[in-house]
Amino acid sequence: MKSKKICLNGEWDFLPAFSEKASSESIPALPDGGKWAKIRVPSPWKDAFSYSDWHPFNNFDYPEEWSTADTAWYRREFKVPASSEGQQISLLFMAVLPACEIFCNGEKVGENRDGFLPFQVNITKKVRFNQPNELLVKVLPPPKGSNGKYLIPPGSWFASGAPRLLPQAGIWQDVFLVVRPAFYIDDVFVITALRKKKIEVQIALVNKDKVPHTVTVDR
Repeated sequence: MKSKKICLNGEWDFLPAFSEKASSESIPALPDGGKWAKIRVPSPWKDAFSYSDWHPFNNFDYPEEWSTADTAWYRREFKVPASSEGQQISLLFMAVLPACEIFCNGEKVGENRDGFLPFQVNITKKVRFNQPNELLVKVLPPPKGSNGKYLIPPGSWFASGAPRLLPQAGIWQDVFLVVRPAFYIDDVFVITALRKKKIEVQIALVNKDKVPHTVTVDR
């Protein structure tokens, strides 16, 4: 059985956290009279050029006040068909800036601190099959060092807040729901050696069904 990827891009619910209390909450609480807004995924909510009249990254005309929030929540529902029960269910994020925590049905299932690389979160044990599942993504500001300053990837003006810029923030790349069989290929790494005229392939396999499998790799 092959793996399946279901795209979760599109319109999500969005809630910026403007106060320190709201930023520290594990699960978002709506302020009095407040409500979830709508945001496109993928897209950052924070505009790096909010100080000027030039807004090259605000492609969807988001409210200017969103740029003052360092923390925000994304939310959406998804369903996993009953036919997928017994398989491995993961969420694949192609990139979230600057850092994030992931919640499925009210429980934290993972976190990530690299805003430029893809990462996966296994949610097999948290999913309700053939029922609505709630996905919450808490996007956080960059982590700080012992000196209290933000730890920023070198050379990244897009995320670092270069002079007069604010750091970008949000789910700025695609999001997928991935359904795999219990026995699957997790990673493939190719090493080339030109002088030796050699190619080495390393394949990482994952077996979650506890049944022995025989694998053959053909050239």
